Amino acid sequence: MWLYLHGFESSPASEKAVLVGDFLRQQLTSEQSLARCYQVPAIPATVTATRELLMGLVEQHRQTPISGIVGSSLGGFWAHWLASQLACRALLINPAVYPAQLLQHYAGERIHPYSGERYHLQQADLDGLRQMQTELRDDAELWVLLQRGDETLDYRLAASFYRHQRLTIEAGGNHRFAGFSRYLPALQRFFSAP
Repeated sequence: MWLYLHGFESSPASEKAVLVGDFLRQQLTSEQSLARCYQVPAIPATVTATRELLMGLVEQHRQTPISGIVGSSLGGFWAHWLASQLACRALLINPAVYPAQLLQHYAGERIHPYSGERYHLQQADLDGLRQMQTELRDDAELWVLLQRGDETLDYRLAASFYRHQRLTIEAGGNHRFAGFSRYLPALQRFFSAP
């Protein structure tokens, strides 16, 4: 089972989530179903609801192990946190580091651009992110993909934060991580290695 966790105010239909699903679909035998091999949960707007979702995934996957987690942007932070709880591998794509600091500029009333949900990004959300930051494990098995051309997040923060992890840094690119699909065969090997 692979999980894909999308970023802040993004959607389960994000381009990279679809690419991963299409790649896995090509690997399936006729007896397998993509739904049994791949999940892309809709990440709630609030941190409290997201933490509840992730805790539910922890409980669900204690019995049915996860091969790996892919997370992009804030989803990269969630993926690191979840991999820390489940002791599984994760691929982080242009991940957010220190998300409470990043999101404090978005505090207040917001409308989720995909779901249309009205919500408030509150101090409690930022405090929840700070708490989750303390629960990240340094010994989680991570592969971090960064592109220097990321227009949303400063790749140098993630490069420094994850300097002891497997790290791939490319020139150019963007926050979406241009050319991501070329990494999918290597990702499959990373998730399936003993």
